[in-house]
Amino acid sequence: MEKAKVLALMKFGWQEHIADFVRGTLYMNTLQYFAALETTQVTDLRADPFEGVGRLIRFDDATFSIKINDDFQPVGRIKGPVQWRPTGGIRGNVFCMYALRTPQGPQLVDELNFRFGDTFALLTDGDEFLRRVRRAGEQCGQELTYGLVGYVDERTYQGSMGVFRKRALFSYQSELRIAITPGADGPYKLHVGDLSDITISGRLAELNQLLRLEDAVRGEKTDVVQQQS
Repeated sequence: MEKAKVLALMKFGWQEHIADFVRGTLYMNTLQYFAALETTQVTDLRADPFEGVGRLIRFDDATFSIKINDDFQPVGRIKGPVQWRPTGGIRGNVFCMYALRTPQGPQLVDELNFRFGDTFALLTDGDEFLRRVRRAGEQCGQELTYGLVGYVDERTYQGSMGVFRKRALFSYQSELRIAITPGADGPYKLHVGDLSDITISGRLAELNQLLRLEDAVRGEKTDVVQQQS
């Protein structure tokens, strides 16, 4: 997992789903659900056949053979990454959030994320939120972990994947994931208690206009309106 400064935690979605989140329900889908989704214009935010992969093994030009009469006979060639999965894949349920890290440009939140829905919820106290998550995890009978997602280029990367690594094409989602294992066969609802005291909600399309960075020493302020003027 990447180690980086997190400025804020947010959840994006449709109004009714964000309302459930603010009431304290974390809706956690299975990794298999995301892996099985067909990639369409609607689902490309979530569909990822690499979910549940344990490792990526890279072959530059390998030969696949079978042993016949004490000799290995080539039957195919492999070039590029090979997905290795434990039997049945890595199992677990995950809840995905946006972790605002040090911005790389004038847009504090990549607007590709605005396709997730029409509403955002911003945690005003991320530490308190995670404390409530840990407390709920202790009571749910599952192993609970959370962390930032690290992003890799599957064309060149070789190594472990697991719950907290994804392909670089999803890096704009800047995820923090909360995971439970071994999880459930279907969606799991983790109840962490009412969050209305530590959340601010609003229209997702207007999010960047509501955010600002201010330099405490020099008194400089950065927001989207100033950058676009």
